[in-house]
Parts: sequence; C-alpha cells; structure tokens
Amino acid sequence: MRRTLVVALFASMMVFALSCGDNDDDSPAPILVDAQIYLDGTTITVTVSVKDASGATPLTGALVQVNGQVLGYDVVTEDYRVSGVSLISAGDTVLLTVEEGERAVSGSTTMPDPASVTAPNTAGSPYNPTVPIVVQWTALSPAPDGVSIAALGIYTVSGNLWESDVDGTLTQTTIPADTLVATSTPFQLLAAAYNELSALSGDAAGGSSMVVANLSASEPITTQ
Repeated sequence: MRRTLVVALFASMMVFALSCGDNDDDSPAPILVDAQIYLDGTTITVTVSVKDASGATPLTGALVQVNGQVLGYDVVTEDYRVSGVSLISAGDTVLLTVEEGERAVSGSTTMPDPASVTAPNTAGSPYNPTVPIVVQWTALSPAPDGVSIAALGIYTVSGNLWESDVDGTLTQTTIPADTLVATSTPFQLLAAAYNELSALSGDAAGGSSMVVANLSASEPITTQ
C-alpha cells in the first residue's frame, strides 16, 4: 500500500521519453492517478490524486467518479475527495473513472469484508508488552490482497505508527516484544482488509494505483 521511489523514477522516465526525439503518436499524454477508498462501518472516505505523468502538477479540471458519484476538487489538499454515508458495502464492485480532456482512466475491484480481530481482546487483557503479542483474525473469503494491522504512535514505545502488512490469505501476525507501551488506558488495534490495483486502464501513467480497504478494529485492550 505504499508508494516507492522506484515508482516516482519510472514516472519521470516516461515523461522524459515523451519529451525527447520524434514522436508521431497523437495519443494523449498519460496522467498519474492515485485512488484511496476506505469503508469504515457505514462511512466511506475517497481521495483521488490526479496529476501529470511526472506527479508534479495537479490536474484540477478532471471529472472523477466512484460508482457514479462525482468527487469535488479540494484546493488545499490538491486532490478529489468525498466522504459520508456509503452506498458501497462489502462485496460490492468499486468502479473508479477519471476523465481529463481527451484522457480517460478507469479501475475496478471489489470492496473486501472487514477483518474481524479475535485476539488480543478485552477478556485476555492486560497483555505483557515486553513479550511478542499475537494478533489473530477470522479468515476472509474471498481472501483480499492483503490485511494490515496497526497501532497508533501514542501506544508504541517509539512514538511512531506500528504496522504489519501481510498476505490476505493469512490470519495472524505478531507485534514484536517491546513495541507497545504499558498502559491501563484501553486502546484498540486498527485493521484494514484491502484490494489493490497496481495498474489502471486507459491513459494511466506508470505508478497509477487504486486501493480499496474495509476498516475495522480490535476490542479495547490494556497492557502492563
């Protein structure tokens, strides 16, 4: 679910190639699209970045839609977004379309079921953070591309977000010893089951992607 320097370099190389030498191809220049679609219970949050192929210039006049719903452009964050009560449920197809001038990009995948975290849980609290803590969740069918488990920085020794990203066919991961702080204040681990497209159709530049995630959380736990 993370962008890499390789992606940025590849996109830059594409722009350089388009600008050099003879080019008799009248096809429109590709655009870089990065879509993040998150379902949290009944609330959906969608953010879509639309830029030139280098990723340097936001394109503000695009028509961006998710399942037919038009997204508005945010001049502060320089992306297209919408949030509110979702018409998308687990198992539904999520269709992204982007039109910018003569250019069109699309992508489609399925909203996965949420990961139901079974451990750690309230009944097993408090947990000893100086030893590894196993995180388990029920198997998902069909399996998503991946499952991410996270603890916010305020609950980690380092003060940074801790995250474990595993294949969607797996049902557990482990929080290493001495990762979480000791606290009697209940907190939750965050979970995201997601499907990801690493390439979009149409006039999409290399590095374009679409992530569709269903969010959930563990029961409140304590550590000591």
